[in-house]
Amino acid sequence: MFEDLWQAESRRKQLRALMAQEILTDPGLLKLIRLFGICHITAFVLGAIIGDIHRFRTPKQQVAYLGLNPSIHESAGHSQGGACGGHGRGGLRAVLVQAAHSILNHRHSPLHRWGWALCFRRNKKVAAVAIARKLTVACWYLLRGRFSSLEEIDQTLQTKIHKLATVVGRQGIKALGYPSLTAFKEEKCKRLLQPT
Repeated sequence: MFEDLWQAESRRKQLRALMAQEILTDPGLLKLIRLFGICHITAFVLGAIIGDIHRFRTPKQQVAYLGLNPSIHESAGHSQGGACGGHGRGGLRAVLVQAAHSILNHRHSPLHRWGWALCFRRNKKVAAVAIARKLTVACWYLLRGRFSSLEEIDQTLQTKIHKLATVVGRQGIKALGYPSLTAFKEEKCKRLLQPT
């Protein structure tokens, strides 16, 4: 059993490194890590499931594709909002809800206060799904090039770039053509500062 556990952990590290390398080679996916709550794994899943962002004309179409739009129950002229889920891409929806929970736990996120206000009015599950929907809309705008440019690289983004470098490893960074870890970080920061 220990051997199986060791092999599973080894495979997990290998897959995480492959995901990180894919993020580093795709400028669109790299842009996604600038959103609070989205790490390289979430960005990879978004890229893998959404594919070409131009197939969604509006952010509402992407939200509906992922199943983050609430269902509407109508009866006798009255309508009532229902729960999300039951349709759409459940795997990606789950990953985005986990990212939303991360946002609820970090006070530095702009969505933190808004999410907790909604949490006190409704409940934490509703707040997490609402934040996941906002993240989905932000991803659509960012991938379509309709997002504001970064002015500077903050500490959170520097930490994400460092984690990417750690996952890829020194040999992986050299295989990508970077002479050092510092050169790698500087190039990724410059790429993220470029206009979208």
